[in-house]
Amino acid sequence: MWVVCRDNKLSASLSPTATEVQPGWVAEVERGFRERHPSLFFVLPRVLRRVLRHELEITSPWVRVPHRKSYVISRERLLWLVATDELGVESAAMVPDRALLLARPEEDRLPKFDRRSLALYYWRLAFHARVDAFMGDFTSPRKMTAAQLRYRIDKLGQEHFDEVRAVLRQEGFLIQPDDPRNVYAEFVAVFSELAAFAPELVSFYFPSLADLPAIQRLIQEDCPTTQILESTRPPEVTSPWLERVEQESSPDLPASDSLRAAARPSRWRYRWFNRAADRAAASGNRMRSAVLRRRAEPFAPSVAELDGEARLNAELTDFARRLQDALELDQAEAERWRLMCRQLLEHAAHGYWNANARLLFDLQKVCLDHERESYRVDLARWLWTFGRTPLKRPLPELKRVLIAKHLRTATRRISAVRIPREHRSELEELLHRAAKRAEELLRRHLDPQIAVTLYDVGVAPRNVVERVAFHKLVAELVDGVVERGFVGLGHVRDGIARSQLKLPDLSGPREFFTGDVLLRADRKLAVTLDGVYQRGPFYLRWLQRMSSVFFGTQPGRFITQYLALPFGG
Repeated sequence: MWVVCRDNKLSASLSPTATEVQPGWVAEVERGFRERHPSLFFVLPRVLRRVLRHELEITSPWVRVPHRKSYVISRERLLWLVATDELGVESAAMVPDRALLLARPEEDRLPKFDRRSLALYYWRLAFHARVDAFMGDFTSPRKMTAAQLRYRIDKLGQEHFDEVRAVLRQEGFLIQPDDPRNVYAEFVAVFSELAAFAPELVSFYFPSLADLPAIQRLIQEDCPTTQILESTRPPEVTSPWLERVEQESSPDLPASDSLRAAARPSRWRYRWFNRAADRAAASGNRMRSAVLRRRAEPFAPSVAELDGEARLNAELTDFARRLQDALELDQAEAERWRLMCRQLLEHAAHGYWNANARLLFDLQKVCLDHERESYRVDLARWLWTFGRTPLKRPLPELKRVLIAKHLRTATRRISAVRIPREHRSELEELLHRAAKRAEELLRRHLDPQIAVTLYDVGVAPRNVVERVAFHKLVAELVDGVVERGFVGLGHVRDGIARSQLKLPDLSGPREFFTGDVLLRADRKLAVTLDGVYQRGPFYLRWLQRMSSVFFGTQPGRFITQYLALPFGG
């Protein structure tokens, strides 16, 4: 329970401090860091969140607090927001001019640490905080001009800098997302931390950064990360890679081989994964089956390894054949897709619903859309026509739209996919070619249907200018299907209004009640492109019917031009 004291500080006198409930070795690790770096203070996570909420003026409890593991703060602000017993010091005189707050692990996570792993964890936080403190001063306007900042952004590349900003914002590292100085300073801290403690994650966080040695040289020119790393190293840990090297039997093995070496053969685990894969394959979820068979590989006994690899290859071969049929690919490109799916499976089989798995399942949706028919159950229309129209109507045009949609979704996942750098460009090429191929097939099928339907209802060009406008209108409608997945009466009306096409006048009262050319096109397109074209709602059709009187007849145009607009407008 926290109470507010007279000096506007939060006191923890009614709640036991963290040092009273922590094991003795935890306090010793923290004391060792503080003896070497008196500016470091280890606080409870809720204390650090409270400081950040006050500093960033976050009032809503639903807003996620950024940079919640470490923070650099001045002495005056710190003593205003935090009591000295929460900092673990006896008096305010022991607090330096600038303090680095580090969040302790949550209480439920603390039992998972031993002395060395906790020292490694604190080393990583201390290194990040020290780099933050250095870069905060280095990127200040008094030391770095706008031209110097622009030079560093150009060295990274503006598109790469925008990706860095998006990644850091999404991961909750940026305190001021709109300030490029803060973005660059935080990028230096995050990149240096990953390069030192988790180098395999650098390409996962920043997939578009290709020349990593050049970026490291740029960072070294601005920040002495090597010296900071060595100065913050605790004596319990000799290398940032110590824990990982001790756990891996052979760190130079590829990912699949290292996983196989780390896992012990287990016959019952191997059988369990394969039985689950067989059930998934029987239900039609072949990609789920491939993922499960990949998970079973590390547990395969030596006598079953060849059988498991053969089953996995059979799954991928079948999947490549289905993708070949859906996109009308040649045999060589289908084989490239099979090898690429094998690369994606390496990380799709680990973790829960990661980007690799999502991309593979997007590709499986492409195959399913091609193989299955889409239907619509329209009870109201069936009753209105007394059963003359089928209750369950097939939607043959919808499958091509869904295929293009799922491929566009897959292309947006490229930046988040974990894959070796030499295969990323090939994946990007394959996906973009597949998306372009699906769009070409969709356009090739929809173009003649829309053109014939418009011709049949009377939207026919009469000269060269209208012929060009007609082809442009058809292309715009197909573009709308590709972009949105559907078109409707409003899109047809607006396309005709922007073009040089001229609709014929109303022929009489009969056409007024049955519908003009635009309304007839609306009815027929709803049948021709069922599932892709959305017929105009009731109110919009009557607005079009009434406007045809004032714009589709000579008396109506006279009243509109000389009476309604001058005197009523």
